[in-house]
Amino acid sequence: MASPEDDAPQPNRAELERELERLRRERERIRKMQERIERMERFNERLERWHSRIPEYDRWVGVSILPAVVWVIALELFGTRPAIGLAFGTAVIVFFVQRRMQPGRGAIFWLAVLGLLISAGGTIVGLIFDSDRAFLAADGPISDFVIAGIFAISLLIGKPLLGMAIREVFPRVRRGLPPHHRVLFYVTAIFVAENLVMGVIRLWLLDQVSPSYYPLISRGIGIPLRLLLVWWSFRLVQDEMKRRLAAGLWVDEPRPESALLAAGRREREELRERLGLPPRPESQERPEHPDRPEPQERQAK
Repeated sequence: MASPEDDAPQPNRAELERELERLRRERERIRKMQERIERMERFNERLERWHSRIPEYDRWVGVSILPAVVWVIALELFGTRPAIGLAFGTAVIVFFVQRRMQPGRGAIFWLAVLGLLISAGGTIVGLIFDSDRAFLAADGPISDFVIAGIFAISLLIGKPLLGMAIREVFPRVRRGLPPHHRVLFYVTAIFVAENLVMGVIRLWLLDQVSPSYYPLISRGIGIPLRLLLVWWSFRLVQDEMKRRLAAGLWVDEPRPESALLAAGRREREELRERLGLPPRPESQERPEHPDRPEPQERQAK
């Protein structure tokens, strides 16, 4: 007597092959998603290590270079007066954008006002006399000498202007160093000397090179020198902050997570959820940094 299983319809070979092909594609899709998760985790770890080495900073300070870029391009395309007008207009826009993003009136605000006034004076003289060198002089040696003088005066009255600006731009420095710390005086004095040296160099360049190439050569000399001094100043500040942190003179705080890293983690967790994988433990989220104690340890200190 035939069993019920014998009477049941048997799947044909084509259906079996289609099912096997579907399973193979699904397995391949899962494998690719797992590989993508692994790549994202490795990338996030590298990004976290890279991010931890970069100090917190105010990103809007960097847009101050835009007027120089506009000047170089506009001078080649349109001539002196349009270039002066466009560069100054860009400086005004940058100023108000920075004020919107940084509404406080601290050292950064007054340095921006000073730069805008110098640029305005050079623009007016340049437009009246159709002189690109007058505009470049305001943006170069005159600006250097004026800033050096103001920095020097700030040292004499006991309020290092550049040191105060550094505390505004870098929140960790603001937490770690008081406004009248000697390291901030050293850093301001370093840049007094740098502005004097660059003012002399730019004054000589202004008489020796074409206005079209002056911004490129001037910044080609000034940027490496300034970066070297920035690095040196950064080391001075960091070493002093570490010394004060070890002595218990201030309490560090965990830095905010970068938007790029947060987005990568969200996407990674969405992929893990789609595959039915458990969330990654929080203990594995951030690599340990020996030089930066955890919040509990900081509180204990």
